Amino acid sequence: MQHAYLRDEYLIPNELSKNRLSSDASKNNPVIALDKELHKKVNQLQKEDVQTSGVTGREHIEGNIRVLKELNVPEKQIKKLAKKSVKHALDLGIF
Repeated sequence: MQHAYLRDEYLIPNELSKNRLSSDASKNNPVIALDKELHKKVNQLQKEDVQTSGVTGREHIEGNIRVLKELNVPEKQIKKLAKKSVKHALDLGIF
């Protein structure tokens, strides 16, 4: 299963996408692969802890990074996706 730091739950209310994969902001969003069980845990923590409105792209990305760190995802994976996500957010003008 795939995971992005700039989630569609952030892109849609910020008018960067109408729904998943409906815009370049969503289609070009960097992702990493997670196994099904970890993906479920990540989604639950995101819903509880990561804001999707009233925050900058940077704050949203940082919230998602905290979730992955809390779940002990390897630092190398976290940093690789963070670098790509920051570039994507900069390209979108939301960082």
